[in-house]
Amino acid sequence: MLEFQKCNLCLDDSYDVLHPCTFKEDDSIGSKDLSCSNLGHGKHHRIVRCKKCGLIYSNPREKLAQIKSLYKEVKDDVYQEAFPGRVRTFEKIFHRPEMKAAGKNLLDIGCYTGLFLKLALKKGFTVLGVEPSYWAAQIGREKYGLKIINADIYEAKIDRKFDTICMWDVLEHLPDPNLALNICHNMLSENGILAISTMRCEGAFYSFCGRYWPWFMRMHLFYFTTNSLTAMLEKNGFKVIAVYPYTHYISLDYLLYKATSINKKLSIIPSNDIMKRIIFPVQMGDFMEVYAIRSTTP
Repeated sequence: MLEFQKCNLCLDDSYDVLHPCTFKEDDSIGSKDLSCSNLGHGKHHRIVRCKKCGLIYSNPREKLAQIKSLYKEVKDDVYQEAFPGRVRTFEKIFHRPEMKAAGKNLLDIGCYTGLFLKLALKKGFTVLGVEPSYWAAQIGREKYGLKIINADIYEAKIDRKFDTICMWDVLEHLPDPNLALNICHNMLSENGILAISTMRCEGAFYSFCGRYWPWFMRMHLFYFTTNSLTAMLEKNGFKVIAVYPYTHYISLDYLLYKATSINKKLSIIPSNDIMKRIIFPVQMGDFMEVYAIRSTTP
């Protein structure tokens, strides 16, 4: 069963429909539909835009309890296989001046298997992760020896402050991003830094794709513009200090895997080590990397 939502930013319940739902209402959803590397591109809920503030979101969508339960069951072996590209994606973050100036006590929300935490640890950060997936949290703990709380941001019991909180490709998945940002504000020390990457519903590629934009997916509940994300951050006591294009690094092997969502015949191309070693940047202007400072009480 699906349920209707009010705007998460301004709480208004009036909206315009941007794109219709692309699956039958009785189509079941499983944990694989919420995995990072799933192939559900183009399969999405009805996409609407708030008439009052312009926030874009899925409406209606699965009930909160179902979403939370499914994220606990997520497994994603393909994510692990794409390790080299994801490391390159995370490595560049540490060159940002905002990260260089940030305090070393770091929390990563939605840390998945802990790749970013592992790199941050090597850079001298004290790290803690929060991750709802049993599978992902276990890998981070057992393979990398990381401290990871197996819960979502709304349930995690954390009684200390952090200098830096990160959410990489996470905010769009959360059922209540406004509440999540409020929680982050409360967990940050004075002048602490919040670092976020998320999709950006702006730019030439987004406009060109229209309803066929590949990131319209069932697992994505919110779709931000620079303005709507800034407004939500300001509402929760943050001041945006930098916005960059966010670049993902992927292997040729992973690109072909993703392309099978468009043409299943590509699946006959066998994976090999050479394709896995060919890694290149992907930046179409539809992802952003945002840094905000804790400035006021919301």
